[in-house]
Amino acid sequence: MKRSIKIMLVFLSFSFIAQAQTAIKSRGDKAYKEKDYVTAIKEYKITSESAELSEKQLLNLANSYYKIRDFKNAAEKYIKYVSNKGDLSLTQYNQYLQSLKLSNYNETVITDAINTQLDKLPQPVIKRYNYIKEEPQREKPFSRTITSYNLENLDINSPSSDFGVTLFPNSTLMFSSSKENVVFNKIYKKINQPFINIYETKLINNAIDTLTTKKYVEESMKHSSSPFYDSLYNRLFYNQSESKNNKLKFNGYKNNFRIVYGFVNDKMEIEDAYYYPRETNGYSYGHPYFDKETKRLYFVSDMPGGYGGTDIYYVEMNTEGITSEPVNLGEKVNSFGNEMFPSIVDNQLYFSSDLFIGKGGLDVYTSKINNKDFDYPLLLEGPINSSADDFTYLITEANKTEKKGYFSSNRSGGKGSDDIYSFLEYKTIKKVQVSGYVRQEGKEDVFIPNATIQISNTEGKLVKSILTDNSGMYNVLLPIDQDYVFKVDKKGYVATSGKILLAEIDNTDPISKDYYMIKELVEDKYGNLKINLEPIYFNFDDASITPRAEKQLQFAINYLKKYPAGKFKLEAHTDSRGRESYNLKLSTRRAKSVYQYLISKGISAERIVSVKGYGETRLINDCKNGVKCTDEQHEQNRRTDFVIVEPKK
Repeated sequence: MKRSIKIMLVFLSFSFIAQAQTAIKSRGDKAYKEKDYVTAIKEYKITSESAELSEKQLLNLANSYYKIRDFKNAAEKYIKYVSNKGDLSLTQYNQYLQSLKLSNYNETVITDAINTQLDKLPQPVIKRYNYIKEEPQREKPFSRTITSYNLENLDINSPSSDFGVTLFPNSTLMFSSSKENVVFNKIYKKINQPFINIYETKLINNAIDTLTTKKYVEESMKHSSSPFYDSLYNRLFYNQSESKNNKLKFNGYKNNFRIVYGFVNDKMEIEDAYYYPRETNGYSYGHPYFDKETKRLYFVSDMPGGYGGTDIYYVEMNTEGITSEPVNLGEKVNSFGNEMFPSIVDNQLYFSSDLFIGKGGLDVYTSKINNKDFDYPLLLEGPINSSADDFTYLITEANKTEKKGYFSSNRSGGKGSDDIYSFLEYKTIKKVQVSGYVRQEGKEDVFIPNATIQISNTEGKLVKSILTDNSGMYNVLLPIDQDYVFKVDKKGYVATSGKILLAEIDNTDPISKDYYMIKELVEDKYGNLKINLEPIYFNFDDASITPRAEKQLQFAINYLKKYPAGKFKLEAHTDSRGRESYNLKLSTRRAKSVYQYLISKGISAERIVSVKGYGETRLINDCKNGVKCTDEQHEQNRRTDFVIVEPKK
């Protein structure tokens, strides 16, 4: 942020430049006292050329560099001051650590600097620091989603400071900006900065219409910023500098802020303005956010009784106005740093803080609300936070899978001092890699290329279709939100299937699963090309279709229906036990039994070229007459084959 904007956001105040001149040795001290940090640095440099700066002046110089955001020089001066055993207040200690972070000192230096003072810090800050530090190592329940972000720098951003957004139902967007204004520059020439004002613009199809951008507070000799629209009661809130006779009212070197609010008409104008508080009494109040669920107005203030810097408070509020005294959110949220820019969504408090435990500068945190208590806050994950200032985080839309909103940042790559960004946070289901090979049943070393794998959900809806590569391998990424059915098919092979169960897994480890396919046709030792199925077994001395035989016949029926033009011969066989003439007749009965079964299942008789029994003349093993064999070996010969004839496809 620019100097004046930064001071406003953090301390809600501006400073006059010192006018009086004194002796060289005291000029730096005087400028520092009057908060003219640029002049203080200049004068301290002059002093240091002829004499050593005192311990107090060295600390003033470090603080001055920090105030103008020259963090590299601030860090160097703080290091020198600390190495001389100089004491730091909690606020100065925070600035020291922030300077180290923002100057890209390595983590060891920063950790050492923290540890030297850790035992002197308030216990809630130590707990908060440890809570953040331990977060990466803290065991978390397995998440089935991945969070991603899209950030967009808005067209309304200027070379000046632009920050803070609120939305109206009529697609009007309001924001704060210090866009250059010649008239205001001349009036406010003592700090050589324009006034901060509230601007309004239109959203058309979620895009900024920059041609409609205009000031909301016209020709005001005050600073106005941080607008918030209350959709429950149709009210507008914003910060405004305290004034008298249309001029800024200063308390010493400080101009205080208070909250302006009131109901708005169709033109979004406040009809009757109210102020909180009526009198600032030398303190500032700002960054209003009204939570319609709890009817609380959250705000920021540097009033006495806080924990340091600016703290977040709330007051109870209804349509009549404010009905309670301010309540500090407590030490879990507030610290000796500066907490600011509160917002509430789904019982979560979001705010920014410059406490040293963040990434650097202002960082966005979230804290779960438990009635009037707040959990220790955590840094927001993802790209919302950076080593720069990140603030005015506001969620405008949210559901289970998406969040939309705005935040402000002075990170590199922007258009000006502070820029407004829109963000889309969305969740996608994690995926697991499922891979394996398709092989030929019974032959582990035979892989099947170009096999089709159709992947469906358990309701039968096709998810995707893939092919095995030339080595018979498949590889696919599948979301872990459901279970899947794999159906593997290729011409010349019997289709096979299997399930991949992902709906209940608690990891994303790769899954390996092979599939085995049976060849539809095989050639026997007699030169017959026949359907590749296990023998259709019959009981000894029987031609009846057994339940076991039905299963194998169904395999054959599936093939015959898959190739409806194919013709075949039925050939039945027996084992060698019994008379040869009897076995010949028995095999013929078995062939006819199979024939009748096929006809009953819808197979056309025209496709069956012949029905023949061979008795024991075509044994498939050595169990002929006179050879002692087991029942299982004899059973192998009691079979019926489907021999394919023309057309040979």
